Amino acid sequence: MPQNRRRFLRTTALGATAAFAGASAGIASADHLHEVVSITDPVPENLALDWNGDLYVGITGGSVRRLPADRTGETGLDVDRTEQVAEYPGGVAGVLVDDGVLYTAVNGESGGVYALDLRADGAEPEALATLFPDGDGFVNDLYADGSRLLVTESLGGTVYEVPLNGFEPSVWADDDLLDTPSFGANGGDAVRGHVFVTVTRVTDGKGRIVRFPVECDGGAGDPETYAEGPDVAGADGITSRGAGPYVALNAQNRVVRLVDGKLRTVLAGGRLSFPSEVVFDPTDPETAFVCNFSNERPEQGGVLRGRI
Repeated sequence: MPQNRRRFLRTTALGATAAFAGASAGIASADHLHEVVSITDPVPENLALDWNGDLYVGITGGSVRRLPADRTGETGLDVDRTEQVAEYPGGVAGVLVDDGVLYTAVNGESGGVYALDLRADGAEPEALATLFPDGDGFVNDLYADGSRLLVTESLGGTVYEVPLNGFEPSVWADDDLLDTPSFGANGGDAVRGHVFVTVTRVTDGKGRIVRFPVECDGGAGDPETYAEGPDVAGADGITSRGAGPYVALNAQNRVVRLVDGKLRTVLAGGRLSFPSEVVFDPTDPETAFVCNFSNERPEQGGVLRGRI
């Protein structure tokens, strides 16, 4: 994993630990989560599910691995029990499967987005868009919106638009709300016609979640702060489900649900170790999978399963 990513997240974790040391009493434990697969050194950072329920895991060492739907209900697996789908010339952050294509956000000497057609036997990943040819950015999460992807970049606090028709990528949003001296725009997803973007660390142990309306032409409307403060420090992966998004708060070892800007903790403590993403099984929507990024304790890295 790039050192700038590890350094910023370590700072976030230390600040949030101090801020929330006295705020965890009464939060329900997540001990009922089951570890599906252990993935350590390198650790996983992001998850995706296809419509069949196959689970895809982005690995910081530069690969994506798959666990078929008929095995996601198992526990105690190690990484060798998963299938390697592809290798990349850099660390994998975000992963997304849409319409039979695996999209990945890859960082390294040439940071950008790759596409792999899962329906074609023997296909290899192809560079869809190179956003940082010198490797000086950090592409992070991916959201599919029709004929384009929206891609977050954390060091500059930017969201890029990557067309799927071969046109050049462009900046979709670079508002000050996304940019911080630490780690900015991180997770992204859409809820009821708005695009939500998490900001991991603003200042002084605070996080932020920003909501963008989408204009008729697909452009970004004027953003608003949907939630901000210590309660959302470490905001990482964000997933749409129902009336509001679910957010993995990495430094707090919590997964929360937000409705009208108010938080409800759904998972906390227990087996959670710097969770970076939560996704829901399309074949069983009450079953959630959580990615233990486990930034400081790689031996705890892996994928957890539970019901929400």
